[in-house]
Amino acid sequence: MKRFISLLIAITVCTMFFSSMTIVEASANSTESQTQTGKTSEEVSSTQDELSSESIEEEIDTSENEAETSEDNSQNSENESTVSNEENSSKNEAESSEDEKEPVYYNLPARVQREVDRQIKKFRGIKVGVGIYSLDGKKGYEYNADTLIPGGCTVKAGFALFVLKKCEELGIDIYTETITHSKNNTHGGSGVIQYSKYGTKYTIYELLDKMLGISDNAAYYMLASKFPLKDYQDFIVPLGGQKLAKGQYFGSASVHNRMNEWVEIYKYISSGSTYSDVLKELISNTNYCYITYQAESETEYLHKSGWSYGTYSCACDCAIINDNYLVIIMTSVPNSEDSYTSPVIFIGKAVIDKFAVDMGGEIF
Repeated sequence: MKRFISLLIAITVCTMFFSSMTIVEASANSTESQTQTGKTSEEVSSTQDELSSESIEEEIDTSENEAETSEDNSQNSENESTVSNEENSSKNEAESSEDEKEPVYYNLPARVQREVDRQIKKFRGIKVGVGIYSLDGKKGYEYNADTLIPGGCTVKAGFALFVLKKCEELGIDIYTETITHSKNNTHGGSGVIQYSKYGTKYTIYELLDKMLGISDNAAYYMLASKFPLKDYQDFIVPLGGQKLAKGQYFGSASVHNRMNEWVEIYKYISSGSTYSDVLKELISNTNYCYITYQAESETEYLHKSGWSYGTYSCACDCAIINDNYLVIIMTSVPNSEDSYTSPVIFIGKAVIDKFAVDMGGEIF
């Protein structure tokens, strides 16, 4: 019995010992598992931090790349803008250089010069000036182009240009604005208004039409009363046009003076301005285009002629021919009404036939 009890006690003790060991081992395993689990979380956390850091660095790199790309694009845009500006600058400089080129003028073609010499001999030493020019006045053939010769009513074309530009500037309606005829506007010479009743009103358009169409002197004086010749001189002289002495309405001019005025006229009628078509119409309906009277070829022209006999005896004509070239012929003539325009007619014929027939219209 004692042995049995001792054995039972021994078994119980052993059982308790092994149970205790199992608990300790389970506890240790649990702790190790927790440690391993904690370590894994830290590693994951660390890995996530590293990934997050790498992501931020990638974003920074991407931002830097985008910034660099933006800067490159901006730089390229600036470069393209610079190139464009340089091209425009070069183009403007080329155009400016073209405008600033010195005009090139040659002696008259032999055929024309022979006719000039013939007229000088025929009329015993009259003054003659002749110019044949491109429409910009940069090229031409000329003779005696700086000599002052009475210009008669050829002054009226440049004055008409001034009046119309002034009306545009001041907002004047040439079809309704009127000027009243008075004794102050009657000085003889060509035209019909001088015979009309004082107090008669004429629109600016009507006066321009008569001044250019039939070279009406009273119309010229009436327009000059509203648009003073002093202001006209301030406009035309800087452009190389005629300089009138104080109190003069007609005076003397050179071929170069008239050429410069007609270059401005051509610019204006080609500009599309308010009254540019009006001026073109008016100088296409004028009387007495001596330059084309005996020409062998048909010609279209815009022109203004002028003549006078007496103290300022002259016969002159200025014409744009076939919208291709400009002809200026100025002559002093004997104090006679007989054949005073013939020098212009025959020199004009030589010019038109030379360029229209001999050269097929090719001028320069």
